[in-house]
Amino acid sequence: MSQTLLMIIGSPRLKKSTSYSLAEYLQKGLKQKGWNIHLFFSHQVVIKEQDMEELINKIEHSDIIGIIFPLYVDSIPGPLIQVLEKLSEQKTKRTDQKIFTIVNSGFPEPHQSQLAVDMIKDFSKEYQANFIGGLTIGAGGVIGGKPIEQIKHRSKRLITALDLTIESLGQTKTLSKKAEKILSKPIFPKILYNIFANMSWKKRSKRYGSPDLYQTPDK
Repeated sequence: MSQTLLMIIGSPRLKKSTSYSLAEYLQKGLKQKGWNIHLFFSHQVVIKEQDMEELINKIEHSDIIGIIFPLYVDSIPGPLIQVLEKLSEQKTKRTDQKIFTIVNSGFPEPHQSQLAVDMIKDFSKEYQANFIGGLTIGAGGVIGGKPIEQIKHRSKRLITALDLTIESLGQTKTLSKKAEKILSKPIFPKILYNIFANMSWKKRSKRYGSPDLYQTPDK
């Protein structure tokens, strides 16, 4: 009997987001193993009642729920919180349902996202499902919404961790502890990441007419 994974993507950038890139990579890997995959975008679900009803219907028939989102002010994006609150009201009717999360952020340090992982853990308890772990991805700007296959040259660590995640979900229906350990460190050298990030900020500031990044309102 085939297994079913439902992934909720919490980025407002939808299919142009890093969160979608991660979900898409997992989707491809697990489909090859015969899994059924459903994808929902929280920012669409909250404005379309029909989408919310479909999500609630499909989630009851899913073995595992993956919640993938970008870090917003050390927390979960607002529309995703709305979706989780709605699901908490419903609660799962199953006793074997599992939840995992993947949180990506622009900070180089993955531990910045740990609080958000803990929030999903608390949600899992409220929803009465089994929390099987969370991956924290620092330096998410390296992905930049591109397909994971296109950034292999940038981060072999990320590819390895995602492949381990696919294997563990496919075989044991749990999250890979080795993948968690790999992603506990930045997926890209911090020094280089900061250099490229600063270059990007300066380029954007000039584009929008603010060449001095250190200028304050009183000046």
